[in-house]
Amino acid sequence: MMNLPNISLSIFFVENSDEFFHYLDGTWIGTWSGRRYIKPLFDIKLWNCFGRTLDDVPRTNNHIEAFHNAFNSMIQQNHPDPYKLTSYFLKEQSLTDMKIAQLNAGAKEEIYSKKGYKFINDRLKNLLADYHKMQPMEFLKNVTNNFLVRALKKAEVNQKNSDED
Repeated sequence: MMNLPNISLSIFFVENSDEFFHYLDGTWIGTWSGRRYIKPLFDIKLWNCFGRTLDDVPRTNNHIEAFHNAFNSMIQQNHPDPYKLTSYFLKEQSLTDMKIAQLNAGAKEEIYSKKGYKFINDRLKNLLADYHKMQPMEFLKNVTNNFLVRALKKAEVNQKNSDED
């Protein structure tokens, strides 16, 4: 039988939850003082991914990190001389030109590098379509459940693979 991860609240979180929620309100959400709303440190429009999720636009910069890793692997040295670096830039530009030509010819761009990302994004899009029908806490619990479902599926696959070894 698969061992499920422990999802119980830690004593540390219970003891520090007021401080944590104060941080969330002041930094990301905003708070009310009497009848006056105090804006958060970072405006919600800056970090909200509602539209990005619906439009299939990445919510993280993982794709940029992947590009940098691939480019660094191609160079294979920390400080190439300017001529070598220029040749790598030209090679990368020709790969980009080829990709643009393929897209212009009707090729489809693969948005998700892993099946799990598509799974989560599709489920989040379904939730966002019904966002206005839910209470905020219900919505947050449902979003959290998406990631828990994915984590449990991964744990199940890992357990199955280790059982086969």
